[in-house]
Amino acid sequence: MKKNEIYVTFSLDYSGEVEYIDQVVKNGVDITDDVDDLDLTEFVENLKELDDFYVSDHRTEVDVWLFDDNTMNVHFRYFNEPEDGEFDEHELNGIPRIEVIGL
Repeated sequence: MKKNEIYVTFSLDYSGEVEYIDQVVKNGVDITDDVDDLDLTEFVENLKELDDFYVSDHRTEVDVWLFDDNTMNVHFRYFNEPEDGEFDEHELNGIPRIEVIGL
């Protein structure tokens, strides 16, 4: 991981709110315990404005890589039903970086 690179994995509930933060790694250091739902709120709101990002009526799991060249990759699983079994995977790669406040 290069300087200023961040990896964040989290889930959104049916209303698009942060449900759970799985892991946050900044510059190779796990800082998950230092991040809470409010830290990701503005980031998620900006993410939801992207045309190709969809929030499921059930749950959405999101993996984000923020790179120091001001780009990011977003991979997400859009759940089609309440159970974990059926989902669609989507990738947005090399898109303009959205900053995460506090990271």
